[in-house]
Order: sequence, then C-alpha cells, then structure tokens
Amino acid sequence: MKSALLIMLCLSVGGTISRCEAQLLPFGIGVEAGANLSRYSQEENLKANSRVGYQIGGYLTLGKKSFLRTGVYFFRMNPQLQITDSLNITTALQDDYPVNYIQVPVHYGFYLVNPPTGIFKLYMLLGGAYASVLKVGSNDFGLEKDNYNSSSFSLNGGIGMHIATIVVDIQYDYGLTNVFKYNSETKNRMLSISAGVHF
Repeated sequence: MKSALLIMLCLSVGGTISRCEAQLLPFGIGVEAGANLSRYSQEENLKANSRVGYQIGGYLTLGKKSFLRTGVYFFRMNPQLQITDSLNITTALQDDYPVNYIQVPVHYGFYLVNPPTGIFKLYMLLGGAYASVLKVGSNDFGLEKDNYNSSSFSLNGGIGMHIATIVVDIQYDYGLTNVFKYNSETKNRMLSISAGVHF
C-alpha cells in the first residue's frame, strides 16, 4: 500500500513505473507516547531538580540499513526551580510548573542488530531537534511564555528497538539554546522513554 502511494506520487510528476520503483526507498511510520524526566542546567543561586512529564507524537523513517527519521512531538515538561540565597544555603523560593513544547527531531539512524529474518531489531539514533514553546503554566516565579525563548535547538540521541510492530525508544536531549530570554545560561536537559507501534 505504501509503495503504491509512492509510485502514484512519482507518476504524478512525470516518472515511469520502472523508474519510480527503482528509486523507492523503504519507509515506515510510527506513533508513540511515553514519559520524560527533565530539568534545567543549574546556575549560581538557581537550582533545578528533575521532574516527570510526558510526550506523544509520530515519526517517518526513510531508508533500510541506515535511515533518516523525523517527526512531530508534543512534550510536557515539569521543571522544578529553587532560588537560593547568595551562599546557596537557604531556599528563598521553590516551585515546579508545566511547560508545553512542540518538538521536531531529525535523526540519522543505523541498525546495531538487524537480522534478515526475525522480529527483533536494535538501532541507534543521532541528530538534533527544534522546539517551540506553546504554554508556560502558572508558577510562583511569575514566569510566562514571554520570558522564554520561543524557539530552541538541542542535540538528541538514543537507542531503540523494534519487536515485531512494537517500538521502544530511549533518548537524551541536550539543550543548546538558553531557556530564558534575559540574563540566563539555563538550558534544557531531558531523558525520555517512549513506546508505540511502527508500520
């Protein structure tokens, strides 16, 4: 079915069936959801603790032995911040609050285990991601969406497996962009695990 759709698309731009079939690459789609553990990198007088959030989204892969993979994901992160005194002894203010993002990752993937027959495959993902802030929940710091950089970039990598049509991914996100707009070097750090189905 998927190959037929690609052939029809290729024909619509003036190709022939033989040329289209020769140029087709295996592709797949998947949907997954899971949990994440996120925090902000720490600064002087600012401590950050990890808290659990969640994510849901879908992806497209293109390739066979190695592949490109991209998708769109909704992330809810729940960072906890602590502002301390100048000696980092007394906590002056502490709160955790939700921050919603849309993330678009782009990965190069390759298989570590990929038998010609069998239902188990193991692969690695390396790449980066673009994210955009959707909403910042109410908090005791008075932080709002306007206090956040609207767009951010990160390095992203991980390992995953297919068991028949089941997919499981474990990824780590290392933020490169400052979270806040002003006077801050705080960046996102996130570990996530997702499970879903791959077609």
